[in-house]
Amino acid sequence: MDIPTEFKYVLHSANKTLTTLLAEIGLIRQNLQQQTKSQADAEQRKQDERISGLPTRVQFVEGIEVRKAATDKKDDGDYQKGSLRVQRLTLYAVVIYAAVAYLQWFELNTANINQSAATIGASASGSSALFFAKKQTDALQEQVKAAQQNVDIIGLQFREDQRAKIAVLSRGIRFDESEPILNLIEIANTGKTPALHVRLLAVIEKVKNGHSPKFSYASPAVNFMNVGVLGADPETFPVTMYNPATPQIRPEPVLFMTIKPDLMSGEYYVATYVIARYEDVFGGQHWTKYCAWNNSLYTGGVSAIKCADYNTVDTVKIPPHH
Repeated sequence: MDIPTEFKYVLHSANKTLTTLLAEIGLIRQNLQQQTKSQADAEQRKQDERISGLPTRVQFVEGIEVRKAATDKKDDGDYQKGSLRVQRLTLYAVVIYAAVAYLQWFELNTANINQSAATIGASASGSSALFFAKKQTDALQEQVKAAQQNVDIIGLQFREDQRAKIAVLSRGIRFDESEPILNLIEIANTGKTPALHVRLLAVIEKVKNGHSPKFSYASPAVNFMNVGVLGADPETFPVTMYNPATPQIRPEPVLFMTIKPDLMSGEYYVATYVIARYEDVFGGQHWTKYCAWNNSLYTGGVSAIKCADYNTVDTVKIPPHH
C-alpha cells in the first residue's frame, strides 16, 4: 500500500512551513534577548548612579516624562506581544512537528507493511509452488506404482505360462490272484520348464460302495516317491495297496485274492488317490491331487462319492522372483 499523493504534498508543505517557523522563532527570540539585555543594562546603570550618590532620576519636564512613560509602556506591550507570538509560533511548530512525525511514521509503517505483504505473497507463492510440486510428485509416484504393478502382472503371467505343471493319471490297476494289488501311476510335466523337488504320496484304499475315501496319507498304507527333477519326459511308478493295520516300518501288501469276494459282490470298490508336490524354477510351490476308482469285477456300478471332486490343482499365484 503506497501513501496517497495528497499526503505526500501535505508532508512536503508541512516540512517547509516548519522550517520557516523555526527561522522566524529564532529571529524573534534574538530580538527579545536584545531588548531584555537593554532593560537589564538600564537597570544596572540606575543602580550604579544610586550607589555613587548621583540623582537616581533626571527631572524632565512633564511632556518628556509622559512620552517616556508612553514609550516604556509601548515597549513593554511590544515585549509581551512578542513573547505571546513566540509561544504561539512554538505551539504551531510543535503541532506541525507532530504532524510531520506522524506522516513520516505512516510512510515508514506503510513501507514495512508493503514489504511484509510482499514477503507473505512470496511465501504464499512458494507454498503454492511446493503444493503443486507435491501434487506432481504424488501423481508421478502413482504412475510409477501403476507401471510397477503392470510389470508385476506381466511377470506373473510370464511365469504362469512358463512354469512347470504336473499332471497325474492311472495306467491301470492290476488284479492278479496271487499278487498284491498294484496301480501304475504316471506323472507328466505339461509345463515349459522343469519341475523341482517333486514328491508323491499315494494310497490304494478299499472303500465301501456309496462312501468316500479317507484321503489320509498318515497311515502305513501310504506309498512315498521322491522323484526330484521332472522334465518333459513322463515317469511311471507302481503304487501298492498295503494293509493299514500292519506296522508302518514293514507294511504288508494286500493280495487280490483276499478282497476279491468283496469286489465281486459290489459291496466295495478300490480307490487310488495321489498328491504330487513340487516347485517351479521361479520359486513357486504347487500341488496336484488325483483320485481314481475301479471295480471291473462288478457290473452293477459303483458310487465313488467325492473321488472325482478330489482331482484338483493349486490356484496359488507365483510370488515375484527376487
